[in-house]
Amino acid sequence: VFTHAIPLDAAMAAIYLIIPWLILTLYSLIRSKLFIYLLKLYLLIVVCFHTFIAIAELGVYGEWGSKPGYGILRYLDHVSEILHTVKPVYGVLFSLIALITLAALFKLINTLIYQPQQPEKRNLLLLAVFYFATPVLIIIIGRGGTSEIPISTSDAFFSKNQIINDAAVNSSYQFVFSVISHIDLIKGKNPYKLSKAEKDPALLEPLLHQDCRPETVLSTKTPNIVFVILESWSADIVETGGGYKGLTPFFESMIKQGIYFSNAYGVGMLSHDGIPGNLSAFPQVPELHITDEINKVRKLPSLAKSLKQGKNYHTSFLFGGQLRYGNIKSYIYNNDFDQIQEGKDIPQSYPRGSLGVPDGAMFDYFLKQLDKKKAPFFSVAYTLSSHSPYDQPMDDVIDWGGRDKGYLNSVVYVDKSLKSFISQAKQKSWYKNTLFVFVADHGHIIPKDWKRNQKERRRIPILFYGEPIKKSWRGTVINKVASQINIAATLLDQLNISSGNYHWSKDMLCKDYYPFAYYALTTRGFGIITEQGYLTYQYDTNNIGYQEIPNHDEKIKQRLIKQGKNYLDDLFTTYLNL
Repeated sequence: VFTHAIPLDAAMAAIYLIIPWLILTLYSLIRSKLFIYLLKLYLLIVVCFHTFIAIAELGVYGEWGSKPGYGILRYLDHVSEILHTVKPVYGVLFSLIALITLAALFKLINTLIYQPQQPEKRNLLLLAVFYFATPVLIIIIGRGGTSEIPISTSDAFFSKNQIINDAAVNSSYQFVFSVISHIDLIKGKNPYKLSKAEKDPALLEPLLHQDCRPETVLSTKTPNIVFVILESWSADIVETGGGYKGLTPFFESMIKQGIYFSNAYGVGMLSHDGIPGNLSAFPQVPELHITDEINKVRKLPSLAKSLKQGKNYHTSFLFGGQLRYGNIKSYIYNNDFDQIQEGKDIPQSYPRGSLGVPDGAMFDYFLKQLDKKKAPFFSVAYTLSSHSPYDQPMDDVIDWGGRDKGYLNSVVYVDKSLKSFISQAKQKSWYKNTLFVFVADHGHIIPKDWKRNQKERRRIPILFYGEPIKKSWRGTVINKVASQINIAATLLDQLNISSGNYHWSKDMLCKDYYPFAYYALTTRGFGIITEQGYLTYQYDTNNIGYQEIPNHDEKIKQRLIKQGKNYLDDLFTTYLNL
């Protein structure tokens, strides 16, 4: 615990030191007692804040099962209620701990920081060292050390035991990070809340509910499941559905033997939006990321949990890089995976690139891990080579695309890696009873240079492939509007496992499936896609950004706006209540 706590502790210490650094810088130029008093005052404030967070954690952890975040500020309006819920003995105990801690720290401050009787001579060497500390502090705040990836609370996660991970997370860092990330939500208000007149449950009904009569497309109810999340794969790199020809020929060959959803969309633009979309069927809230909220993540459903509880699947997750990005690591560790591995867990004999183990080598390692699994298993592999800087171990084969050439060559490499992976998997005893699910975490601007909020920028491939698929269904291309959040219900219904707690997910193979997709804009707004039309709506400007409405039908336009607003109102209310 202490070892894994060091990066966050260092980052928080550096944050605390920024103000003293400024005060002492001024003191080095102007020798005034005022700066010493300011320094003492600041440190007293820091000590009180840090002690408050620590005592609050002692009080709430047993009840909440989580560290205090921005949500604790909501309770400051109801202090009397908090006092009534705390047992008197604990109230006395926590108060004593706080008083003893504060007294000891106040004494330490007064001992270490004294007022000199006369100005000292300047020590130029010490002054130079002092100024050199500036970039060091900034690096530690942003990186927690020398890592190339910005630090996050995920850096402290290393165990499948929730309490141990929480113990390693710096409490003040977690609190500050939570407040900064949710400054507009501290009072728990829903910025998308509709008036009673605007609410229309009938508009939400087809988007969220269905009387499912699913088509049975699998020949077995308990196949192994290999779930491959493809980093930044745009549907535009897949020929079927209108993409470029020749970039992913092996993926095309799998489409001819599988079930392909050619008109599917991701809920966000980042990996830490798409992964919860794929594994928990949770849509992205505009400008927020569910992975930033450990407390909320723990309340999400997940395919790993459902498969383990429903049919005793063994579950695993593998990524060739570092899961710390976007707090993905904390999300994965709260998904009840039996085994979680990332780049540092893969033997050093495997090659490395800038981001970690390239996909070809990662899949080789993945195969060896699958051979050890007890059936039935649910194993997730997350690729990385199609993420910049595109340093895949392969000579370029695409010489067009200009600045986009790196990405195009990377998807060619990933496609070749998939071919090798599947070719070797076919030789394994577990292959015939294994369903493969391929889906991107999010789309990409390349290769057609879509704008950020256009629906084409969010279009992604979704493919079911493998021997368990009935022969009559192989080669099926489904062109209906779909979403990555629908994978959960679609998959679980095929396995006769309840999907009832996946509120936002619908079975894309149901006969009464209502084609629909939602995605969050980069600003406060949404995109909504149905068979009747599509548009994006921005709240700040009350403006429709992009739209495709047949014959510019005003009734369809207004219906889509109302549907989107009702959907986002419901989504944000759910988010707040998690």
